Order: sequence, then structure tokens, then C-alpha cells
Amino acid sequence: MTVGRERLGVRDWSAARAAFDDALVVDPRHAPALVGRARARIGLGDVDGALDDADAAVDLAPDDADAWYVRGDARARRGDDEATEERALADFRRALGLDPGHPEALEARGWFRFNTRDQLEGALEDFTRALERGPRPTALARRGMARMHQGDRAGGMADFAASLALEPSALVHHERARIYFEEGELALALADLDRAFALEPHWSHQHLRGLVKRDLGDLAGAEADLVQAAEAQDGSPLAWTQVGDVRQQRGDLPGAEAAYTRAIEGEPRRPAAWVARGSVRAVRRDARGARADFDQAVAVAPREALGWLARGDLRHAEGDVDGALDDWGRAADLDPRDPWAPFNRGSALHNRGDHEAAAVEFGRAIDREPRMGLALAGRGAARAALGDRRGARDDLRRALPLLPPESREWKEAQALLQAVSQE
Repeated sequence: MTVGRERLGVRDWSAARAAFDDALVVDPRHAPALVGRARARIGLGDVDGALDDADAAVDLAPDDADAWYVRGDARARRGDDEATEERALADFRRALGLDPGHPEALEARGWFRFNTRDQLEGALEDFTRALERGPRPTALARRGMARMHQGDRAGGMADFAASLALEPSALVHHERARIYFEEGELALALADLDRAFALEPHWSHQHLRGLVKRDLGDLAGAEADLVQAAEAQDGSPLAWTQVGDVRQQRGDLPGAEAAYTRAIEGEPRRPAAWVARGSVRAVRRDARGARADFDQAVAVAPREALGWLARGDLRHAEGDVDGALDDWGRAADLDPRDPWAPFNRGSALHNRGDHEAAAVEFGRAIDREPRMGLALAGRGAARAALGDRRGARDDLRRALPLLPPESREWKEAQALLQAVSQE
């Protein structure tokens, strides 16, 4: 028994199991040995065997909190249905009924509460109580996650640091990297992901690292990580789409098209990949291929604006203004937040002399994005054409600070403002 417990303490699961096997030869009904062997089996990935041992231990020692906890742990790890998870939670509650301060059962119950999201306070309480009997790296990490979900960044980061000081963990490095990435702290995110991947060369770390490298400007490194992550996920459509985006940034249009094709093959009903490939084909002057892709994006997702917007752009480039207006109109109706479809309609209407309708469309774009300088300048031009000099001046004055200084659009707005300001 002593050897088995020592081996458990250093996670030498095979030696621990062998020691408990020996103990159970001497006394097959020794509940602590069954609990110990169940723990070792969990460490070895033999969850069914662990559950058998834990069942026997509970039958033999129904007042042993460890037995109830270990059975709950085995059930939670098997977790093949909601009923099994509920039985696991019931076991943790039984363990806590016998030992209210049982740190493992507290941590396990806290994790259940955390994953329901509506019990964060209870989860935090469980993790904190679990730590009262001594430092536990997983409890610290999980409390850190709960604190981050509550908006307590300082507390969450402190828990992550304390957890990592006790025990290196790929999961904790990844979680902290994800937060750094969302906050734009890219160098810190990359350092954590490098450590995570060194500890556990898993595709999830490589996938996020590829996105971090992309945003840092290391496009070659980003592509390498994302390709490997895509392959490791059996051709993840999302990862292949991101590979295509990076290859576009690198100017590798054939490679980008190939990556988007892989994404489409993995998930044909995902409109973003069709639009991405169609956009590359349009740049490569394959108008027929681009049109086919945009048509397919509309066909697989007729209630999403993305395909309609892209097809409208292509139709306009081909001179089919009426077709473009129709497609942009559908896009504008489907996505009431996006300003680009009404802006495009306004530009096309203004260019063919329908200034009143153009002003209305530019106004719709401004309603959706009040700081859209292009839409303000467009409405200013339409109002000037309609003879509304005051309205034009107001729009153009608002537009100028929002446009890139000295850009073509800025210069045109400045010149028009001067013209409508003359009495």
C-alpha cells in the first residue's frame, strides 16, 4: 500500500497499479487498495477498469469519501451521456456529505458548476475551499478560469501564475495565451504557446500559435503551424480557411485557392469558404470560377448576407449594375448591422445619376456605422448633386476627420467641401 501511494504521488501509474495488484492478492476486499488501483487505472486511461474497482470499493466501504470521489471521477471521465455525468455529480456530493472539506470532490463539483456557467459563484467557492487544505495546481487553474469569466482578470492571472509555479501545464499555458491573444498581447501569447507545445505537442496549441504568428507578421511561421494543425484535425475547414487567408497575405494566390478548396471539401455548406475562394478567383481573373463560387455560397446559405454581398461586387465589376443592386439589396436586408451593402448601393446609384436614392442608401449605411467616413462623404456628394449645399457641407465636414488624410477620398471630399462652401 505504501509503495502504491508513493507511486501515485509521482504519477508512476504502472508501478502504482502493480503495487495495488499485489495488495489485492493478499486481500481482495481491501477497499483502500481498490481505490488506489482505480486511481492508477484512471491515470493509465483504463476508465472502465477504474469504475469496476470504484464500484467494489463503494460496496465494501460506503462511508469512505475517497471511494465515492474516485467513482465520480471515473464516471465523469467516461461522460458518455448526461445521465452518467449526473451520477458522477451525485457521487461527488456523497463524498462531500462524508467529508465536507474533501479537496478533490470540491474541485470536481466546482468544475461541474463552472461548466454550467450559471453557477460561477458556487464554482469559485468550491475551488477556494479545495485550496484550504493545501495548494492544488488544477484547482488554482480552474479558479483562474472562473475568475476570468467573472471579469476578475487580475485574480485569474494570479491563479494561473500560481498554478504554473506548482506544476507546468500545457492547458494553463494555452488558456493564458488565449487571453493574451484576445487582449492583443501577442508576444506574451506566443511565449505561452511555445511552452504549451513543448509540454504537449497538440494541434490545439499549434492552431492558436499559427493565429498569433499571423498577427505578429510571421506569415511563413503562421502557415506552417496552421497547415499542420489542419492536417492533425483531419482537414479542419476552419484551419484550411485560415491557411488560405495567410497565403493570400503572402501573395500566394494559387496556394490560397488550394487551401480554400480543402476547406470546401471538408464542409461544403460553409459559405465563407466559397466566398473566399471566389474572391481569389476574381483576383486571378477567373470570372467564371468566381461567379460559380459566389452562386454556390448563395445556394448553400441563402439567409446569410456574405454570398449576396460578394456576388453583388462581382456583378458590379462586370457592368451588371442592376444585378449588383439586387444582390446588395438582399445582403442589406439579411444583415441589418453591416454598412457595406447599402454603401455599395449608394455608390452605384450615385454614379448613374440617381442621387436621391443614393442619399437614402448612404443614410442607411451611416445609421449602421455613424463613423463611416466613406458613407458620409458619399451622402455629401449626393446632397451636393441635389442642390442641398447645407446638408452636403455638414456631411463632408463630418467625413474628413474619418478619412485617411491625403487619400484620394479625402482629397475629393475636401475639394467638394470647398466648392459647396462658396457662396
